[in-house]
Amino acid sequence: MGELAFGVSEAGHDCVWWAGGAFGPLVPRLRRSTVAAAALDGVVAGSLALMAVVAMQLAKAANLDWKTLVGFGVSLIGLLGFRVNSAWVVAEAAIVGSVMR
Repeated sequence: MGELAFGVSEAGHDCVWWAGGAFGPLVPRLRRSTVAAAALDGVVAGSLALMAVVAMQLAKAANLDWKTLVGFGVSLIGLLGFRVNSAWVVAEAAIVGSVMR
């Protein structure tokens, strides 16, 4: 997978970045420690809370009109229905947004 790899446990809540496996052996050792595991869980919870607050702030600042909702619907159908790569959805949104402006 190249230099950077992303590991996710089966539970889906234990996300860790490591470069070339440098932190790979360290994380399981930290998880065995009750204090370090609690600290890592706190970091995960804090990160999720921060992302939720930022998402709410972005939703408040969003300009919702019919064009935005149509773009959202088309993107959602493309992502979920046709399994389109999200990079193409971002590129499409940039092009359509600049043309509609």
